[in-house]
Amino acid sequence: MIIFRFNEKMKMYSPIEQFDIIIKYPIIISNTLDISINNVVWFLILSFLFIIIITSLNLTKIKIVPFKGQLVLEMVYKFISNLVLDQIGKNGLVFFPFLFTLFMFILICNLFGLAPFGFSCTSYMAITFFLSLTVWFSALFLGLSTHKLKFLKYFVPDVGWQMVVVLIIIELISYVIRAFSLAIRLSANIIAGHTLLHIIANLKLGIIKVMFCVAPIVLVLLLMIFFLEIGVAFVQSYVFLMLTSLYLNDALQGAAH
Repeated sequence: MIIFRFNEKMKMYSPIEQFDIIIKYPIIISNTLDISINNVVWFLILSFLFIIIITSLNLTKIKIVPFKGQLVLEMVYKFISNLVLDQIGKNGLVFFPFLFTLFMFILICNLFGLAPFGFSCTSYMAITFFLSLTVWFSALFLGLSTHKLKFLKYFVPDVGWQMVVVLIIIELISYVIRAFSLAIRLSANIIAGHTLLHIIANLKLGIIKVMFCVAPIVLVLLLMIFFLEIGVAFVQSYVFLMLTSLYLNDALQGAAH
């Protein structure tokens, strides 16, 4: 989110302040029940509405010769379907609606954070942890329901008995860490990128007041980082989707994987 603000003494606000939770629509029912809509909830709602609108508009106007919006949606559809086929196989196509929605939601949330006065919901650990824990528990439930107790063999490596106990503990820890790594990777990249954009933007404002001739160089740097962050938004959505597909594949394959 790129916002240029100054306080009364013309000092720049903290780069972290852009991640503050701000109440947009206070809704207080009682002293113990507060369902006010803050900026996180507001942009979550906007993200879901945006996904519904762009998909519904394209699906109601499908043509043999695709128009631009339909072409973009078909490219995303084909990209995700190919990824699912590569990572999971034909059995994984049953998860395609979930993976398609997950990819679009993360991507839209990432891009909303780069819009003027926008806010990226994926910069909050609460959101990314909810997504990662949903994926993690779904994969665990899928593995147990598919293979029953045989799924536990996934954590028993084929090694000598001297190392079995140690490696089982390592496998369990690495499996649990998946839930945290998914969330932290996405959130940390978004926070770092937005913070860097804020710092460079404020640096440009400071340079303009001192050395105006150097301002174009900083502007070019700012634009380069901005386009880099657009790429990061796509890459992080892809990484989250790919890792989710791998976890689902591990659940389906079980110990045979």
